[in-house]
Amino acid sequence: MSIAVSYDDEEIIRMMYDFYLKSRIERIKNNNTKLANYLITMKDLYIELKWKVSIPLLSFLCPNDVIQIWKRKDEMRADFTFVDFKSLRVIRNPTSLLLKKSKLNNQYQLLKANHKKKEYYDYMEPLEQDEIELVLNEVKTKKKNEWFF
Repeated sequence: MSIAVSYDDEEIIRMMYDFYLKSRIERIKNNNTKLANYLITMKDLYIELKWKVSIPLLSFLCPNDVIQIWKRKDEMRADFTFVDFKSLRVIRNPTSLLLKKSKLNNQYQLLKANHKKKEYYDYMEPLEQDEIELVLNEVKTKKKNEWFF
C-alpha cells in the first residue's frame, strides 16, 4: 500500500482496498458462525467488572469504570461509561455494545449505542460510496513514513 501511495496510483489503492474489504467480510462471516456455535453452548450470565487504578497520588488521574456484561441465549450486551482519556481528563458517556442476531440474514450485528445522543452505530454495516471515498483520500494523503508495512 505504501508503494502505491508513494506513486499516487489510485487504481492499485482501490484494488487493495476492495481486496481488504472482501477478505474482511469473509472473516466476519466465518467468525459469525463460530460465535453462534459458541454462544449457544454457554450458560446465561451476568458479570460486573470494576476496574480502578490504585497508585498513590496518581489514582485520581487514572480512569476507572464498572462494566456490566449480560449474556442471554445467543446475544450479549456490555454497558460502560469510560470512552476516552484526553488531556489528563476522563471522557465518560453511557455506552452499550450489543451483539445480537439480525432478523434479516441471521448474522450477528455488533452495535454501539450512545445513550446520550440516543443513536447507534452498526459496525457490520457496509460503507457507502462517499465514506469509501473519504477513506481512500485519507490513505492517499498519508506520508510515506506513516505506513508500517
